[in-house]
Amino acid sequence: MDASHGHGEDDIGSKHEAEHERNNLIPFPALLNDFFNWMTNVTDLHIHEGYHISKIPDFSQALRSMPNLTALKMTGHIDYLQIFDQIITLEQGAALQTLDISDVTTGSWDYHDSDRQKVIQKLQEHTGTAPFTRLLAGPTLDVEVLMALVAWPKCLERFALHVDSSRIARHLVYDGSLQPALDIQKHSLTHLRIEGDYELGLSGFDLRDFPCLEHLCLCNATMSNFNQHPRNKTVVPDLDARIFAPRLRNLLWRLPWWLTGKDKMRDFFSRKHEKRLRSLLDMALKLKEERSDGEWQFEGIWVQSVLEVPDPLRVKRRRNFDKEMDRLRALGDEFRPLGIDIRHVPVPELKDNSMYIEDSVFEPLDRVWRWDDNFKFL
Repeated sequence: MDASHGHGEDDIGSKHEAEHERNNLIPFPALLNDFFNWMTNVTDLHIHEGYHISKIPDFSQALRSMPNLTALKMTGHIDYLQIFDQIITLEQGAALQTLDISDVTTGSWDYHDSDRQKVIQKLQEHTGTAPFTRLLAGPTLDVEVLMALVAWPKCLERFALHVDSSRIARHLVYDGSLQPALDIQKHSLTHLRIEGDYELGLSGFDLRDFPCLEHLCLCNATMSNFNQHPRNKTVVPDLDARIFAPRLRNLLWRLPWWLTGKDKMRDFFSRKHEKRLRSLLDMALKLKEERSDGEWQFEGIWVQSVLEVPDPLRVKRRRNFDKEMDRLRALGDEFRPLGIDIRHVPVPELKDNSMYIEDSVFEPLDRVWRWDDNFKFL
């Protein structure tokens, strides 16, 4: 009995000694401090949450330990309430410039409206306090959540939104319009990008009262109200006037709103696209005549018809692309003397194709805003 009793004490003592040794070898608080110190130079942070994670870890201390963090990207099955709770801990003077939640998958409020209401309430409690000035949002948001999110930053300058018509139209009080959400930051927005299957097209918003907007990107589904899902193809010319904000300088028209490169062998920039573009150009010239030279700042339209360079081995496909680029260049030669430049966004090199992620809503962050003055078109 004595032996067994003594052996038990030895076991207990050994466990305490082992634990003591571990604590001496790896002092956890000190390790964390070192880890956070390593983060001081981090400028871009990407956090992904898988479907099997029930709760996102608390990284608020890590965020506060990154004084140079300018871009935060969240992907995966994110609980919006958890992530917003942690971002709220940042001071208004924090360096965070970009919040990208465009690739967050379906939120839990699809099944529990109370969760959705909690997110809205949390954001409304902190309206005008977030430090970021650039926001990328995906199709998981409805108008009410979107309004609360857009109102969260003190000053939103750049906004990219991928629209899901079924969610936008879910709350009939807003009649599917994006206007209530866009109006919240209309006095500060300089860049606006709207993509996705937006059923209302140009009738869903009006930018003529946005005093700072200079750069606009719209996809084909919004511009022409048609894409690979057939629906009403009627375009009312007067709607074109809605996109011309007082200081608008350029427009990027993206024909493919998907990132998989599944373009057709024909119709990179077809005659129907040319007809649509002429309608827009005619409206631009009409508005130019109505305004004095000092007020008119619109310079050009960039067209993006492909996201991947056509395979040179597919001769017919490449020939069709080159022919339609000639059509676009001819249109540019026609309108350039009238003060409007028309060009195609440079086609990516073959080596760049790997950078596109098939399931991503937008291009990588370094390309999202590249149609503005910082991008030198060829």
